[in-house]
Parts: sequence; C-alpha cells; structure tokens
Amino acid sequence: MLAALSKTNISNSMSNSTGTVSTSAAVSTATYLICAAGAGYGILIMAVFVHEARKHSRHAEGGEEDSDALNVAWNYFDTNPQFFKTLDIAEDGGFSEVPQLFTGGRWFWALILLVVIGLNVGMLVVPNFRTLVHEPWTEDTIKGVPLIFNSVLFHAGSKEMRSKVLLAFVELLIMFFFIARTLKCLCTILFHVWKGDGGSMQRKWNSVADLLFDILPSLSATSGLRMLGYVAPSVLAPAATQCIAESKATGKWHELAFFMISRLLAAAIGMDAFMVKFLSAADATRRTSGTGLFWEIFVTLSFLNQMLGVVNVGMFSRQRVLLFIFGGEDGQMTADELAKLDTWHAMMARKIWEASRKLTLATPWFFAVALSYSDYDFQKLTLNGQGAANFLAEAEEDAEGKSAGAKGSEDSSEPVP
Repeated sequence: MLAALSKTNISNSMSNSTGTVSTSAAVSTATYLICAAGAGYGILIMAVFVHEARKHSRHAEGGEEDSDALNVAWNYFDTNPQFFKTLDIAEDGGFSEVPQLFTGGRWFWALILLVVIGLNVGMLVVPNFRTLVHEPWTEDTIKGVPLIFNSVLFHAGSKEMRSKVLLAFVELLIMFFFIARTLKCLCTILFHVWKGDGGSMQRKWNSVADLLFDILPSLSATSGLRMLGYVAPSVLAPAATQCIAESKATGKWHELAFFMISRLLAAAIGMDAFMVKFLSAADATRRTSGTGLFWEIFVTLSFLNQMLGVVNVGMFSRQRVLLFIFGGEDGQMTADELAKLDTWHAMMARKIWEASRKLTLATPWFFAVALSYSDYDFQKLTLNGQGAANFLAEAEEDAEGKSAGAKGSEDSSEPVP
C-alpha cells in the first residue's frame, strides 16, 4: 500500500514538474520570439532612416533624385493638378472599338470558363443527387455536424437532418434557380427571334446579355459557399447603402427589411455550407473518405475553386467599374441609370454579334468574345486617351524650358564690356 502511494506521489510530482518545465519553456520561447521581432523591427527602422537620408542628400546635391518618376510627378502635378486632362469617356459607349476585342486569346479564356462551368455544375449536381437518393436523411444529434439550420429548424428530439443531405438540398435548389434563369432567357430569345422584325429587340438582346455576361460566368463558382459573398464587407456595405437610399427615395421600407432578412439567410446558408464542405475536403485530403484518389483530388480542387469564388472577383470588379461610370458622382444607381446600364449591355451584345458576322466562324467568335468579356474590356471600350501617361515627357520639356529661360536671363544680365 505504501509502495503504491509512493509511486503515485512520484508520478504526480514528475507530471507537475513536466508541466512546469513545458510552461517555462513556452514562456522562454515567446520571450525569444518577441526579442527577435523587436530587433528585426529596430534594424528595419534604422535601415529606412539611413536610406532616406542618403536619398535626401543626393537630392540636395542635385543628383539622380531629380530623375525619379515619383519626384518628377509630384513637382509637376503639385502646381498643375490636371491628372486626367487627356482622358475622355467615349460618348458612343465604346461601340466603335468593339472589333478590337476579337483577339486570339479569347478562345482560350472562353474555353477555360466553359470547362470550369462544367466541372462546377457536375460537382454540384452528381454528388448531391447521389446523397439524396442513396444515403439516409437523418442522424443522431450527437453524431452530426452542428449547423445553424439544424439547430433552428430541422431537428426533432434526438434526430436531425444529416448535414450532407441539408447541403444537397440547398445546392440543388441553387442549381434549379440558375437553370430556371437560363431557360427564361433562352425562351425570351427564341420567342423574339421567331417573331422576327415584329419582336422586341431590347428584350431579346437584354436576355442575351443577361445570359452571357451574368448567368454563365456565375455558374463557374456558384455553390452554397457563394452565399457568403453576399455578406462579405466589401459587397454588403455598398449594397446596404444602395438599398437604404432606394428605400428613402421610394418610401418602400419593406425592401430594406427583405434585404436584411435575405442577408441573414445567406450568412446562415454560407456558414453551414462551409462547415460541411471543409470537413469533406479535409477527409479527402487525408484520404479517409474511401472514394479513390481521383475523386479525392477532384473534391479538394472543387472546394478550392468554390472558396475562391465566394466573392467573384471578375464580376465584382466589373460591377464596380459600371457603378463608377453609370452611377454618377453619388455612386448610387437610380432607376434611370439602371435602365441605361441594361440598355448598354443589350446593345453591347448586339454589337459583338454584328462584328462577328464579318469573320469566319462567326457564331463561335461571338460566344468566345462574349464569354471572355471582363472589366478590362469595358475600360478599353469606354475610356479614350492615355490618362497621365505623357506627363513625364511634358515635365521634362517644362524643365528644359525653365533651364533655358534661366540661362538666357543670366546671359542678359551679364555686363557688356
């Protein structure tokens, strides 16, 4: 008995001493890291001051600092702040420059977009359909993943809906929505093509623009994770500002309530989708899912693509550029500005179609240009001029003129013998 107690005391003392040692080692390591970081920052500060002192001394002596582009730009624009005097907005919307968009690289980027759309749609439809058909729909709450929707809605007693089943329902519903939008656009286009000259040109080409500029690019990365994009701060803040301004102007405050509810719903869907997909990707990375190497790699790459598409950078950049041009000084879209924007997109789609008629493989050219259309193309079409690109040459000419004038004044001030 005494031997057992002594062994117990010895083991407890060893464990306590081990814990003390590990804690002290962690404190020592943290101290070393803080000291190393402080020393690094001190060296950086000294290096910056030495560098700036050398540049300042060269500038005071009239050395190579005078030829520095930033220094020249500051001196030039400080007295002449005309940054955009050579930059104009194309009054025709840039339609006259549409033929310049037909370049060989369009085929590559359009093909890449179609491949990514196919892979993403396949990843959304096939596994989710198999989940709903072949797997049980409920499980014990202890075994399941803690999801917001299960905690609020889909649970009864000790049972709740399986996380994979819930995500499958959500993502198939998203696909149903996109397919419905696609069918709506196709039916509208076909109807007005069938009507011929009696059809509505505006509705036909607006549907074409909506399909090629919005719906199909969105399918490249849409998923349950995409819902998180609607609550990202860079997206939520301008959308909320726009909604509040519209509610004030129209008095329809129920639209603001709908906006808030929809964003809360999007946040819940996105967080639940992230939990499920993150665990699936983790199992695939550790190769514990038992589905084969190829499928595990495919699941991991699909998760990466959908995470990168939470905020579709291409479409977000294009929307910001469109808001900059069409939104005016206040940066908010009114009903008139939205109508002008939709009309511009419709006419752009028609102009690309007309320009493609002059080429061999006209229809493939049309789809290649329309599917690879981006914010860079919009900037190329709508802006004319080179911005402030010529200021260095102008600044050099001004400097030469000033130096020549100073030299002439010195010559004139010399006494005549």
